[in-house]
Amino acid sequence: MNIKKQYRNGAYLNNQDYFKHIPATGHFLIKPFLETISPFIDFNQVRHIADIGSRDLMQSFEFKRFFPQAFIYAFEANPEAVNKFCFPNLADKARTPVNDIGTPLVEIPLTARNDIELFSTAVANRDGTIKFHPIDMEKSGSKNIGGSSLFKATEEWTRTREHWVQSEVEVPCITMKKFVENWDIEIDLVWMDVQGAELLVLEGFGDHLKKVKAIATEVGLQAYYEGHTLAPEINALLEANGFKCFSSKLAHSHEMDNVYINETCYRNPGTH
Repeated sequence: MNIKKQYRNGAYLNNQDYFKHIPATGHFLIKPFLETISPFIDFNQVRHIADIGSRDLMQSFEFKRFFPQAFIYAFEANPEAVNKFCFPNLADKARTPVNDIGTPLVEIPLTARNDIELFSTAVANRDGTIKFHPIDMEKSGSKNIGGSSLFKATEEWTRTREHWVQSEVEVPCITMKKFVENWDIEIDLVWMDVQGAELLVLEGFGDHLKKVKAIATEVGLQAYYEGHTLAPEINALLEANGFKCFSSKLAHSHEMDNVYINETCYRNPGTH
């Protein structure tokens, strides 16, 4: 497939043309999110995407493949994930990007790396530094680096579900309000995987949250981190900023995968 032939003067003819970028084989994790928001959002107008809690940059690469015109801003707080996965995937242009368990992401254009910016920092509701709790991959029985969080897992969770051992490190932290104002942009789409800290990230947007078109995020049903923010408070904040939940799927007993769309988009489909 020649992607350039589908591109016309900086814009596509319609949203369905974008879906031709999804590989015929392999896993494309962002596809359900894109299918949910497609009836309401003009994909030609998507320019800035935040991948918050990126882990290995896989979804940043997926977004860049799907939206060739967009810039992707990837945030990862875990120093081990940044050094083992993010930096190598971004820096080595001859290497096929691989996820944290070594599975390659197929059919990613070499130019995809050009418009992905990586920030080795946490995102929350304050600027400065913050305590972060990485999964100790040597000591943990469950080797899931994605369980790393601003919070420590509860004793019950580590005893009955995931046998995690977490360390504690101090990492840089930024609010999205400060970030977008420093870069003089507004974020169109948010993809968020922050292990219980969702409310902190959303609070950190300030008034800029109202400019976001759509958000894909995990939403807790039961706390499995100490300080875990849960669905009622997340939904209340998003509803107060004009968002409505359009998709909610059970990820596991303690968590949902939700998609929220801004009312400026769902009340005026295709104009934003």
